Amino acid sequence: MRCRDQISCVALALSTRNPLGLPVLDIEFTGKFSHRRMGAVDATDTGDVRIAGRLTAGVKTFRIDHPLDPGNKYLSHSSVESQDMMNIYNGNITTNTQGNATVVLPDYFEALNGDFRYQLTVIGRRAQAIVTSEIKNNRFSINTDHPDVKVSWQVTGIRQDASAKAFPSSVEEEKPEAERGLFLHPEHFGYPRERGIAFTRHPDDMHDRRAERPRLVPYHRAASME
Repeated sequence: MRCRDQISCVALALSTRNPLGLPVLDIEFTGKFSHRRMGAVDATDTGDVRIAGRLTAGVKTFRIDHPLDPGNKYLSHSSVESQDMMNIYNGNITTNTQGNATVVLPDYFEALNGDFRYQLTVIGRRAQAIVTSEIKNNRFSINTDHPDVKVSWQVTGIRQDASAKAFPSSVEEEKPEAERGLFLHPEHFGYPRERGIAFTRHPDDMHDRRAERPRLVPYHRAASME
């Protein structure tokens, strides 16, 4: 499903259901996408959401059936955040009899990333490990002062691809004049929801109709589009 208009997109998404009767969201959205516009809609996303632009959210998590007790529990984890568009790569490698090892990264690594950072942790014995040659041709080399040492490595890179350049991150920004004194989540700061940015933009949509409509799925709130 392709969506350019948020209202028709939502209507189509919620009218498409799987064999269990749950809404199936399989949306390719080319406009802006945020969590506030339809935060009151409850649904289960059993499909895919593809966003060509920027996704902004106050909290980003995954939620799955708990692997140790899938019938009775959920397991949730939060996303790792950064002020940078950072990619993380890691693995383990064992040095040879001369204490040398070469870590080979994906062939797209240098095309995607720049500004590399390294971390090395020796496992199982006391030894020192250093990066002897930095990333070039999607690989880097390490050396330990003893042979046959297992090393856990981590490399991070800052995205430099075309999409990252087209949608740069702004870590701190001033609110526009129309949003000064308003809040994304006014209740978190002790203010009524009427001080919310979404409420001032769409007061009718933010009216609490939860008592008037049935809940589609009780445990999940669908992401909203604006």
